[in-house]
Amino acid sequence: MGPYEKIIRSYFNACSEGEDTDISAHFSDDATIFDTNHPPVVGKPEIGVFWLRIRSKWQNAKWFVHRVVEDGETAAIEWAMT
Repeated sequence: MGPYEKIIRSYFNACSEGEDTDISAHFSDDATIFDTNHPPVVGKPEIGVFWLRIRSKWQNAKWFVHRVVEDGETAAIEWAMT
């Protein structure tokens, strides 16, 4: 497992089962995420709260990483939500 895969899997596990602080720990203080059908979410604490709301909205959704491909400083993932 490469260095990015470890971080990616940790983030997806936090989104599935962690608290807002577990999720936000994966971001810098000034991070912004762009999610489909939502306005941008700005700020580390706000990102954690956002994902808790999404998980609740989707009735305890779980995210799974199926495959990670790493090349230098780039990573791509294949994932699913159930």
